[in-house]
Amino acid sequence: MRGYTVEVERSTRLWVGRVVGTAVFVQGRSLRDVAGAARAALLLVDADGEFEVEVVPRSPELEAVVGARSAYEGVVGEAVRRLRAARVSWADVAVAVGVTQGQARKALGMLGENSGSVDRAEAGAVASGEVLPAAAGMTPTPEYPSGG
Repeated sequence: MRGYTVEVERSTRLWVGRVVGTAVFVQGRSLRDVAGAARAALLLVDADGEFEVEVVPRSPELEAVVGARSAYEGVVGEAVRRLRAARVSWADVAVAVGVTQGQARKALGMLGENSGSVDRAEAGAVASGEVLPAAAGMTPTPEYPSGG
């Protein structure tokens, strides 16, 4: 199945943009409207209808969000890697970093490493008490059960 990407920007009250790699231009009041308009227009050039449409809004503000999200994911991945190198359990890693265990595992996977692939020098640095640098604005949110 083919996929098309529609890059759009907000212009006054409408989203306007084009389907990348084609001469198809679309507009709509909502991103859903843009996707529908793109599907309708693409049926004229791709008659079998076997395609998916992805709408990607663009603006300097949205690009800043993408950059911040990427930086956050990198910091989380590094914190998870170091904690796992120190043999901290997945449950404690999740609490310390403020994410679910699944998110912690995914963050480590995004670094292209598994929990056992830490070199001896790094493991020694962590074991010797090296303090992790504070993550830019990231504060762990421990969720311990209350002792009622």
